Amino acid sequence: MYIKSNILILTIMLVTASCYKSSTQSSLLSSESIDLIYPTDKLECSSQDINFQWSQVETTAVDYTLRIYDNYPDKQQYREYTPIRENNYKLSLVPSKAYYYDVQASDGIATITSELYSFSTESQAISDHLPQAVTYNNPINGITLDQSEVILQWSSVDNDNDTLYYDLYLGETSNNLSRVLSSTQESSYELSDLKSNTTYYWKVNVKDNKSNFIMSQKLMQFKIK
Repeated sequence: MYIKSNILILTIMLVTASCYKSSTQSSLLSSESIDLIYPTDKLECSSQDINFQWSQVETTAVDYTLRIYDNYPDKQQYREYTPIRENNYKLSLVPSKAYYYDVQASDGIATITSELYSFSTESQAISDHLPQAVTYNNPINGITLDQSEVILQWSSVDNDNDTLYYDLYLGETSNNLSRVLSSTQESSYELSDLKSNTTYYWKVNVKDNKSNFIMSQKLMQFKIK
């Protein structure tokens, strides 16, 4: 009976130690981050053969996953390369094409994800540039207006003179925007019957007629007095 009790106690101690170790490992990985080194964001590469590189996490026994998005902003469709044990991976991609990519690290318990970067492959640097990020022209960011009508104005430039299309998002909270314009060539939009004492948030994404897409990193706002 005494031996059985000791065995039971030892089993409980081993299980507890195992759980504690897993929890500690998860906490260590969760506190780390992955920095993308190459390609840098919005880089126009001189080759279609890309050696992806990222920073190495300190946590041991980690598998990396490289995700390539061919049709961004559709985040549900991507190519996944895993497991990768080093902090680099070589791929030969389609030339003259825009891509997005990110990297994940997992220890089997926790998973962390890098930022999302864009780049383009060879000859795109010459013949098929990405559009420039949207410039917001009106209204001034953070302004308070004493009126119920506002004309939103924006612009972008494409070095290849490709046709540009815009998606306009608007909302009364910064984390809940609705798309009010989709794939429009217009660079302005008139709002009316705006509510007083209300802050409005808006942003515009741009793409060209070759599906090269630039997502706005800026969120604009204005307030109706």
